[in-house]
Amino acid sequence: MLGKSQSEQDRQCSRFKPHGAITVWPEGNLIRLELKGPFNREFFASLRSLNADLYADLNSQGPFVEIAVFHHSMLMSSATIDEFGAVLLERKSTGHAPLATAWVISPEIKDAFVVLPHVTKKFEQAQRPFMWFRTLREAEEWVRGFLG
Repeated sequence: MLGKSQSEQDRQCSRFKPHGAITVWPEGNLIRLELKGPFNREFFASLRSLNADLYADLNSQGPFVEIAVFHHSMLMSSATIDEFGAVLLERKSTGHAPLATAWVISPEIKDAFVVLPHVTKKFEQAQRPFMWFRTLREAEEWVRGFLG
C-alpha cells in the first residue's frame, strides 16, 4: 500500500456522500495530505478505513509525521469537528497516530479562525502535537523536528 496515493473516493462507508476532498500519499516517514473543504461528518468518517491501511503500513516502518495542506475552505459543523476528534482518538488507541501534525493554511481561507480553536482542542485531547503554518517550508521544518 505504501507509495500509492489514496482519496476518499476510494472508500465510502456511509449512505451520505462525504463533502470535501482529500488526496493522501506517503513520502518516507511523512504523510502528505491535500484537502479541499468545506467538510461534513461523513467525510471524516470515510477516512477511518483509509487510515486503517495507509497509517498502519507506515507505522509498521517506524515513527512518522503528517502535513495537511488546506485549499478553498476549512468550514466544518460542530458534529464534523466531533467526528474529526473521534478519528484522532481512534488513531491514538490503535497506535497508528503520527508523532505530530502540521497544517498549512493560506490567508485566503477566511473560515480557518472559526475552526482552528475547536480542532486544536481535539488534537490536545488526543495528546498529539499540532501547529498550523502559512507556508509548507515552515510546516516541514516543524514536523521533521519530531523525527530526531
